[in-house]
Amino acid sequence: METLEELKEKFDKLNKERSILFKKIRKLENQETLKNVTVGNCYLDIWNNRFVKIIAIDNDEFCSIIIDEYSITRDWFTVEDVKNWKKITSHQFKDIYLAVMKDIRDPDLNYPESNWFTVYKSIMNSINKGD
Repeated sequence: METLEELKEKFDKLNKERSILFKKIRKLENQETLKNVTVGNCYLDIWNNRFVKIIAIDNDEFCSIIIDEYSITRDWFTVEDVKNWKKITSHQFKDIYLAVMKDIRDPDLNYPESNWFTVYKSIMNSINKGD
């Protein structure tokens, strides 16, 4: 039977090996993600309910246009961020862009829902059909 110290030592060794393997897995996942991302790709960031179009890539960072319900901005993302994104078409991105621009130009919305929300629901429905 192993002693407590031997078990702790064995556990520490396995834990270090686990950490090394996890880092290797992450690196390979990131490389795989980078292969699939190119300038011009468009996505829906599921966690943040915003749309993203990649406009530049610098190593493992992406400069992107971001569209949410209230604004159009630009920001940088990492490979880790892309893992929560669903790919959409450039046509869908253009539709959401035009919807937000229409909402921005007409802030006195008397509709049951905004133009952004109408297009958002349409894109979500198409993504859900694809899953």
